Amino acid sequence: MMEFFDQLTGLELFYLMMITAGGTVFLMRLILMFFVGTDGDPSAADASIADSSDALLRYVSIQSLSSFALVGGLAGFWAERTFHNSMVSVLVTLFAGAFMVFIMVKITMLLMKLQTKGNLEISDAVGKEGTVYLTIPEDGMGQIDFNMQGRKLFRKAASETGQCLATGTKVRIVRVTDDSVLMVEPMNSAGSRDKNPGNQS
Repeated sequence: MMEFFDQLTGLELFYLMMITAGGTVFLMRLILMFFVGTDGDPSAADASIADSSDALLRYVSIQSLSSFALVGGLAGFWAERTFHNSMVSVLVTLFAGAFMVFIMVKITMLLMKLQTKGNLEISDAVGKEGTVYLTIPEDGMGQIDFNMQGRKLFRKAASETGQCLATGTKVRIVRVTDDSVLMVEPMNSAGSRDKNPGNQS
């Protein structure tokens, strides 16, 4: 094994690192998707066009880059060992990686189009609990993720109480605006409010 690595050029070692890094991330995402029951970033089913675009960009930045490293690294390593020409192997790497990114984006867009054809009613989300995914500022919008009808959804959200809600904060959806923005409040606030009527009686 050590003799194999000793025979590799610096560029071939770089390709192996690309394969290892890209393959690890790619496989971890697939495991999360198929065995843990979450689609990760791109699972914004029934989201608006803007929500879908945000989810797609996040997906491209992780999954597509990992696939670029994996496929590009494999193609580059093969080209370097076959042609022994660094320029050729780099061009092969770039072409193969870019083609893989193109395929991943097309597949993701197709899946998201299929998801938006579901029959979820966002108004049914009222009362459900979720987690802040992108920080919700005091006077702006962020994003939360929550489970609904067996799906993990990512939707735009704003603070009902007017306070900043950091990423990771547990929240409850209290209402949905006319433009489908989820109004949320932190769980401790919701719990305190629920207890007040009982204390008064």
